[in-house]
Amino acid sequence: MPESTNEQQPGDGEAIVPNAEQEAAAEAVSGSADPKLAKTERSKPERTKPERARAERVKPERVKKERPERTPVDGAARRRALAGLRATTGGVGVLIAAAAIAAVGLLPLPSFGEPVAGFPVTPERAELQQVCPGAVLRLGDDSGQDAGTASAVDGAVVRESATAGDAQSSPIPNAPSTARVITADPADDALLSGAQSQRLGGDELSGFAAASCREATSTAWLVGGSTAIGRTTLITLSNPTGVEATVALDIWGENGAVSAPGMTGIVVPPDSQRVLSLAGFAQNLASPMIEVVSRGGQVVAALQQSITRGVDPGGVELIGETAAPATKQTIPGVQMPGPDTVGAQLGEAGYADLASALRLGNPGTVDATVDVSIVPEQKGAEATTQRIPVAAGTTVDVPIEEQPAGGYTVSLESDAPVVGAMRTSVFTPAADSASAPATDFAWSVATTALGDRAAFTTALGDAPTLHLVNPTSAAVSLVLHPSSGVAPIPFEVPARGALTAVLVPGASYAVEGGAGVHGAVTYRGASALAGYAIASPGPTSGPITIRR
Repeated sequence: MPESTNEQQPGDGEAIVPNAEQEAAAEAVSGSADPKLAKTERSKPERTKPERARAERVKPERVKKERPERTPVDGAARRRALAGLRATTGGVGVLIAAAAIAAVGLLPLPSFGEPVAGFPVTPERAELQQVCPGAVLRLGDDSGQDAGTASAVDGAVVRESATAGDAQSSPIPNAPSTARVITADPADDALLSGAQSQRLGGDELSGFAAASCREATSTAWLVGGSTAIGRTTLITLSNPTGVEATVALDIWGENGAVSAPGMTGIVVPPDSQRVLSLAGFAQNLASPMIEVVSRGGQVVAALQQSITRGVDPGGVELIGETAAPATKQTIPGVQMPGPDTVGAQLGEAGYADLASALRLGNPGTVDATVDVSIVPEQKGAEATTQRIPVAAGTTVDVPIEEQPAGGYTVSLESDAPVVGAMRTSVFTPAADSASAPATDFAWSVATTALGDRAAFTTALGDAPTLHLVNPTSAAVSLVLHPSSGVAPIPFEVPARGALTAVLVPGASYAVEGGAGVHGAVTYRGASALAGYAIASPGPTSGPITIRR
């Protein structure tokens, strides 16, 4: 592209007519009296002066170049000649620069110096920390007023222990934010665990609820609950960090994704808990599935569901996070009450969800086909299987035929990632016409495989039982270390099998060598049912290399 110039050029409004000597001088310098004409002639296939072109193509070593005789020219002719040179050489300069850059890119670059030495640094370990979801909540206060505000119900107790030592009990206060944070000093082999339980028998809420304390995360999946008539589900978001957390919710149901105001930009201040009613986002939602994503501070997310049938309370449950969407899922420790326990009551109005049901959720964009296996924990018992389609972006509650009373493992295999959880119930008829029947229910969630080490604590409750499931093709040997002072207990979990062990209420345990195994703790009483998953601790800060 020609360079711009402030000198006046032909065609700028003033006609310049050169004489013959000026034309000859200009041709001697640039080959043309008019820069525009020179440019046009160079673009033609045949040059107007072939003799000059042939002379320029002769190799320099064979032709002695002679300096041409200068002919004086006036200023206007010189300006026209220089303009022609600028028009010709501008593009050539760009081509030469581009060729030089390309050539440099092909040459190997020299290296200087020696390898930089580094030294390892181990960051200071942060204290171990877990969060218990807190006391059971109800909407409204003791007088029934302020129905839009959640208030805690007295009676929750937390048991906690560090590295399978003696568990300590502490009540959860009746306060607006009831989440309990437990901590322990960091150490190379330290493990922290905790669990809470609460028994209720009032006119509004009844049943038994238990939950484990969990580490805060940036993403959690929740499966369970309902906002149908008589069903209340609350979402609790606990932020134990010193950084504000901004939370977004994605909610799906039986009819697809839910869109409602307030599902994003939910602020959870440091060291606090937010409680949200699921009905505030979606009413009459029978089968919710929720993804919780936080930015800034991390949170512990959980669900609390309570049921009221007419005027009678129908149970309460604390539901922890389930395993993230995957093509294979394992739900250990599902407690089936037996057909004689709930069968007679299923025909009554409002009791349809007393039946056992498997909830499947497909948050993806591709339909899924899920193969479901319900395997008794009793060795040699026959499994029940069925195939369930789950449309993309939806959930489905699958009624499960009542099995003989006992523990079961539910295994899922799908051609697309899904989440899952299982609901079961217990029912005790009313003692007389003046009393209400006693019912309770539990949600058993899909779990993640344990690592080499894990710890858990049993809450105070009826018949705590350990359930271990091995979905792999090889037997797994592990050691259960009870609270201090009790000898370790070795176990072998058979390939594609399960085992159970009776636990002590309010005790703590460490699991060593259980990589690949899935675990849960359950509670079962005449009118009580609850359970929660066992999880290995998350990764800690390891050594890093500093280079200078």
